[in-house]
Order: sequence, then C-alpha cells, then structure tokens
Amino acid sequence: MKKITFTLLTTISLGFLTQAQTVGDPALYSVDYINSSLLYAGTSQGYPKVIINSDVSSVAWATNSQPVLLRHTDLNSSYLGTTSNDMVSTTGNQNTTSGDLQHAICYDTASNKYLSVYKHNFYQGATKDYSLKAILYDNSSLPATPFYIEGPFQYSSDAPSMPSIAVSSNSVFCVAYHSSLTSGSTSIVKVKFVDASSGTVTPAATSGTQNGIELTFQGAQHPSVAWNEQAGVFGITYTTGSGNSQKIKFVSCDESGNVVTSEKDLVADNQIQVQYPKLYADGNDFVMIWRDYREVIIDNNAPVTGIPQMRIAQVDATGNLKTVTGAADLFDSNDNSLLLSNPYFTEVYYEYDLKVIIPGQKYAVVWGTQNVVPSIEYATVEVNGSTISSTIPKMVSQNGQNSFGPSIAYDDANSKYVITYYEHNGTNYENRILVGQTSTQNSIGIEENGDLGFNLYPNPAQNEINLTGDLSTATIQIYSISGQLIETYINQNYIDISALKTGFYSVKITKENSVTTLKF
Repeated sequence: MKKITFTLLTTISLGFLTQAQTVGDPALYSVDYINSSLLYAGTSQGYPKVIINSDVSSVAWATNSQPVLLRHTDLNSSYLGTTSNDMVSTTGNQNTTSGDLQHAICYDTASNKYLSVYKHNFYQGATKDYSLKAILYDNSSLPATPFYIEGPFQYSSDAPSMPSIAVSSNSVFCVAYHSSLTSGSTSIVKVKFVDASSGTVTPAATSGTQNGIELTFQGAQHPSVAWNEQAGVFGITYTTGSGNSQKIKFVSCDESGNVVTSEKDLVADNQIQVQYPKLYADGNDFVMIWRDYREVIIDNNAPVTGIPQMRIAQVDATGNLKTVTGAADLFDSNDNSLLLSNPYFTEVYYEYDLKVIIPGQKYAVVWGTQNVVPSIEYATVEVNGSTISSTIPKMVSQNGQNSFGPSIAYDDANSKYVITYYEHNGTNYENRILVGQTSTQNSIGIEENGDLGFNLYPNPAQNEINLTGDLSTATIQIYSISGQLIETYINQNYIDISALKTGFYSVKITKENSVTTLKF
C-alpha cells in the first residue's frame, strides 16, 4: 500500500478535552444521523412527539401561535409529514397551553386509538375554563371533539397540570397529573382512566372539583406513568421537596386506581437536586431517566457541581432500583445510575425522551441542552449482563441552531431511529426530523460497513492510522469526540495523526451514498 504523508492543516484547539473527561464508552455501537429535514412545511411549530410502531407512523405537535393548536401528521416512507390535520375541534377565543410538559399523547395498538391530553385555558369576558382536556381519535376522525379529564375551573391555579399517559394491555389509558402547579408543597399526584373503546372517563369530570384518584401524599409533582404488563400495574415516578431535599419517588396502581406498591423513595440522598423523572415500560420492569445536579469528578479533573446532567437507572416492577455496575466516575452505586451527558461541556435542559430498543438490554436516549445555543444530544445505552454503559454523547441537531423538545422512536421493521425536535430563531419555529441507523461493529470496537469493508489500524494509534478498503472517490473526515470536524481528505489510505491531542476520534468515510464510521 502506497503511503502518503501530509500535515493536518486544521489547528487542534481541544487541549481542554482529555480522555479522562470522556463520558461514555467509545467501543459501543454508534448511530449515524443524516442531516435533519423539515418534518412538515410551515412555521409556528413546536414540541413534535413521534410515535412509530407496527401500526402507525405519525407525529403530533403544538403551534407557537395564539390560539395554540394541536396538529397531527402521518409519516411517509421517508419519514416526512404527509398531511397536517387539526387535532381539536374548537371555537371561540381559545388559549390552549401545550408545551412539552403540558401535552401528552399515547397510542393503543389494540383499539388503534390515540389519546391526547393537554392543559386548556379559555377566557372570554366572564366565561372562563381552566381545565385538563383530552381527545380520543384515530387517523380518520380528525378534528376530534375534546372532553374533560378534570374541570372546568374558574381560576387557573385550580387546574391540574403536567399530564402523562400510559395504556394497559386491556386498552385502558391511565392519565397521571399533579393537582396544583402553583403550590408544590400541597400538590398531589392523581390518576384518571379513559376507556379506549368508549372514551368513558373514570372518575367522570365534575365542574369546579378535582376528583381524580389520589395516589400520593402532598408535595408530589411532575408524574410520569408507564404500564407493566407482567405485573399488571401502572408505575408512576414523581418528585417531592425542593433544592437539595428533592427526592424521586415511585408508586403503582392497578387499572382501577387501587394502590399496589405504596409510594417509596427511588433517588433520595438529600444532597442532590433531582428533577423531571420519566418512566418507561421495559419488558418485565421499568427504566427511568432524569435530570439532577450531583457532583461529578472524572479521573483527576476538577469536580463539576451545579450542572444539570442526564442519568439513567433500571427499576423493577415494585419500585426497587435494579442492581447493576458501571464504569468508575460515570456510575453511582448509591442509586445504580449511569451518567449519560457530559457536564464538563453541556448542561441538560428539562426536555428528554427514551425508547426501549431491546427490553432490559438496549435503550436510545435523546435530550436537549441549555447551552448558549441549545442543541439536541443522543446516546445509546446497553446493559451487558449486569454492566450498564453508554455511547459517547453526540450532538445531532444542526450546529448553531436553537434546538428544543426532542422525541425519539424506533422503526423496528427498517432498523431506523427517528428523532423529532424543533428549531427557532426567535420568530420562526420549525419542526425537524432526523433518521439514523446503527453501524455494525467488530470485536475490538472499530465500526465498519460489512459491504464496503473499511477498517483501520493500529488502534490505539499514536502517530498514524492506515485505512483499508477501496477508498477511490471516498471522502474521509476526522472528527473530535465533541463532533468538531478537524480535517477532510479525498482518497487517502494513510493519515498522520501526530498533531492530535490524546483522546478519542472518529473517521467518517462517505462513498456511494454509504457512510462508515471508524473510531480510534
């Protein structure tokens, strides 16, 4: 093989980025995402929530307008919106609050019905309606007529907030919410149930009175509900307290609202601030992600405190944290949780989502950052035996664009990951969609494309790397761990890396519309 020696033209300015500050395992599978596309033409769009399974492929979102509208579109084979239907049939001067934490949607495969729940504000002179409302619909019945989950109320402080939905194997939707947004010390997590066939709400809504089934003591906020088919229960996580006295708790109930597991602590050491737990069904168990502010010290680097970060833990059907192990500095044995984000470089926002790819073994997690330019980051989490680890987090949104509200799904039939989020420049809001696919990988952690047969050696490398395979017409790009493009080459088999700082890097090879990523 002919060697071509050259000097990297790009100045390497990543001295602050050391291997010791790496969050994630570079040997794990990676997902390559194509540049994001407009989900559907038009502006004033936000918080798109994607649902993909064997029956449907669709996205629901809220407009950034007054009145706020809920909209729905099916996705075509290219994962782009085909229509834009109003979800709610409304009249009058309506102001519907439908941000990420105020709108929830769930799909039931048995009945082929969606349930959408949202916080509703209506005021016109003396007529006021503050409530939690819902619509039950299929793709042929839009717009749909809304009905009350709780309310109506005369004052916004009386209305419940933060809805979350899960559906049982018997087509019973559980709607969890907290009773008062304005007073966390008196708020209670409540549930109501909606029959997917009839739309009947139990207990039925009563004007001016909250009558949901109470599951917790006072002080519970931000519930997230998931259905565990094996145990036949709805598991619910939520937070209590404030500041460093915050706790994540768990409670479960059956399809009638009877408590099965009384509320118990999940994450509660009284030394960290924990927020917005989200619970997901995970085979016979659950898996939970959340944001907290605990101190992180990686190797001999300075400790990081007060930076919101993304963490994950497995939970069994009775609300006990499952015992696993993980890499030193990234794993906390006090609550069996793994650090996913990198607090040395990014701060996690309150918007994030998870998709179970293989129950108990593999998850895809996406979250928003609250950096100066907010972005969307992604990581894959794997559990091998009793060891939990994750990929190095990568930014997947468009560089330099204000990006928020991620949602993730997995198209099992086509082995494609689908992420939706929205961008804005202060006035123009647009929903965007990303499609990704997992690269294959050999036993030493170098990813390769089985068809094109690219590989590299040595690995680890010190002064040079050699690429094997047919690189004619191929574009080769070197990236840092943070996703910074360092240099681009055409048709090169040998690369001098002596100018690079110690750390993890990737080589992206593009040829004939195929992309291969090799790590070293």
